[in-house]
Amino acid sequence: MITIVSGLPRSGTSMMMQMVEKAGVPVLTDGIRSADESNQKGYYEYEAVKKLKHDTSWLSEAEGKAIKVVSIFIDELPATFDYRIIFMERNIDEILHSQHTMLERQEKTSPAGQTLLRATFLSQIQRVKTYIESQKNMSLLCLQYEDILANPLPAAVQLATFIDQGDALSMASVVDPSLRTAFAE
Repeated sequence: MITIVSGLPRSGTSMMMQMVEKAGVPVLTDGIRSADESNQKGYYEYEAVKKLKHDTSWLSEAEGKAIKVVSIFIDELPATFDYRIIFMERNIDEILHSQHTMLERQEKTSPAGQTLLRATFLSQIQRVKTYIESQKNMSLLCLQYEDILANPLPAAVQLATFIDQGDALSMASVVDPSLRTAFAE
């Protein structure tokens, strides 16, 4: 079993990785992308995920662990493993705004216009969820970023049940709503 934390970029996947880690699930990260102003507690990424289409040899390292896999790569996961996928959902306008703010801080520009990016992201969410639901080796839990920030305990209870471990109060304690304002300016 591999626990996957997924969603669109800027949807709360790093926060969810912290909650899963607090539950006692070891996380697979490489520390290449360190914490910064846009993600003050770290990104929890593993660079090899970006090469899933061409190389899955490393995936056995993730067995019994949690790894962040952004939604665009979900259909690259091989059928040789079972996956429980925690899919983070967030208001699309907040995602776009957060991403724009992050890119500005990095002095980069978005490769696509907001309208195109919005349509692409919405289509991607639907496609990925449909794909996951069609796979026998994947189970899915969708959680709302805004709900977690407003009241983390119910989501922590759902998460503990889904991954079959962890203390909900402890997991809820890692949620820091003040960080939202750090990038939602």
